[in-house]
Amino acid sequence: MVAALVAALCFPCITLFTECFEGYLRGQHKITLLNIGYTSRTVSYVIILLVAMFLDVLTLDVALVGLAFSSLVPTIVYVPTLIQDGVRTLLPRFHLDTAKALLSYGVGFQIFSSLQKLSYRLDLLIITYFLTEADVGYYSMSVNTGQLTWHFPIAISFVLLPMLASSSESKQSLEQTAMVARGTVVLMVVSVGAMGVCAQWLIPLLYGPEYLPAVVPLLLLLPGMVSGGLSHILNDYLLVQRRQLQLIGISSAGLIITTTLNLMIIPVYGINGAAVVSSIGATFVALLTVLYVARKERVSIAALILINQADITQWSSTLWKAFTSARMRFNSLRS
Repeated sequence: MVAALVAALCFPCITLFTECFEGYLRGQHKITLLNIGYTSRTVSYVIILLVAMFLDVLTLDVALVGLAFSSLVPTIVYVPTLIQDGVRTLLPRFHLDTAKALLSYGVGFQIFSSLQKLSYRLDLLIITYFLTEADVGYYSMSVNTGQLTWHFPIAISFVLLPMLASSSESKQSLEQTAMVARGTVVLMVVSVGAMGVCAQWLIPLLYGPEYLPAVVPLLLLLPGMVSGGLSHILNDYLLVQRRQLQLIGISSAGLIITTTLNLMIIPVYGINGAAVVSSIGATFVALLTVLYVARKERVSIAALILINQADITQWSSTLWKAFTSARMRFNSLRS
């Protein structure tokens, strides 16, 4: 029990320590190293659990200690690169100007992030209050499965944000964001369409046939997943432009709309109604975000969401280069 308590207390500190380094490396566009770090964290934790199971000593204490240790592994991976980049000390130091800059940016971002997360989770709390535990389980499965399609925009956002932050040209940042946003819409429509077609087989495969009632809510959630994916990309651009207050306003409006509709619809229409409201809320937020960016930057709405001939040409060229490179590597391995 003591070991578990110590691990639980150390875990937030270790995580914060590691995330500081990851933020630096992300800003330096060292994505490959970050992927190695993330992979090392997961692999080391799985190894610890497997060894503990093999030795028949797997307990809560061991699991928590393993979690704390595995969270430290990425830092060990990052240290050589940090030293090579000239980071002289790994110990935290207080710098007043840096603290002011972080607070001026971070407080607004934290409020926006909290509102966004509350908007994503509030429907589940309302379902818990008005409906049964089974409904909570079905809806949770629908949401978790639908959000698998967000891996595309989240991965793109992970790379896009530091690129935008390091760009000195506002026009270039807007063009990059618009191109990525258009591509994200296409990817989301394709992935959501595929999930919609496969939903009646995917849910039983992942969770078992007893979760078949989660299929209809999943289908009703999918339009909102497309809207949410688009919002992920445009939010990055607005954050780089220091538009936290505008994002807070948009998120607040979305939260008010979804909360009001959920309180009216969930008691009557259950989890299917909650799924419809979620899609309406996500689309409303995405629409407000698109309208704000279009108005602020004087670009058309179509330029932010509809692909054009230049996009198709560039994507085709990129895919052909990737295919050619992969074929050359394969041929070199064969020879």
